[in-house]
Amino acid sequence: MKRSRFFPAVCSCTKTTDQLFQACLGIASTAAQKLGRGHSEKTFENFMIDKLYEARIPALRQQTYFSHIDGKTYPVGIVDIEVDQSVILELKANHNTITEDFKTQARRYLRSAREKYPQNELIAAVLLFTKSGEVVYWRVKSRPVRSCIDVPCVSPGESAGDS
Repeated sequence: MKRSRFFPAVCSCTKTTDQLFQACLGIASTAAQKLGRGHSEKTFENFMIDKLYEARIPALRQQTYFSHIDGKTYPVGIVDIEVDQSVILELKANHNTITEDFKTQARRYLRSAREKYPQNELIAAVLLFTKSGEVVYWRVKSRPVRSCIDVPCVSPGESAGDS
């Protein structure tokens, strides 16, 4: 992220992915409480971005995600909020429930983020600001794949000294 003399330095977060997600949930609850029900996704997004900024948590809004297949790049969609390269938030407002379509959208973003951030633990979540004024969520987590580069890899039943 770029730094500016007009904006405070962002933290190089030492928070875990789960802690970042919990912070986002807290901010979403505050948004629902202070703004009330009936607002658009954009209004909730603006509130959340402002509060993440105040907490010095790096966040980007409206990020286009891509997939790379057979050497070609294809757009996957536009993520509402990406928090510290770890949490992907898809905001929804004025629905009664989180639908399978919303979950599929979050999973698609998570697959793309896995390509973009292969070493990070990631959470993709749908945050729904319901018609009744509550915040409900659905989330999925992805851990980085560990490789066996520069470390001894053994099959089950073998020890590292057996060669």
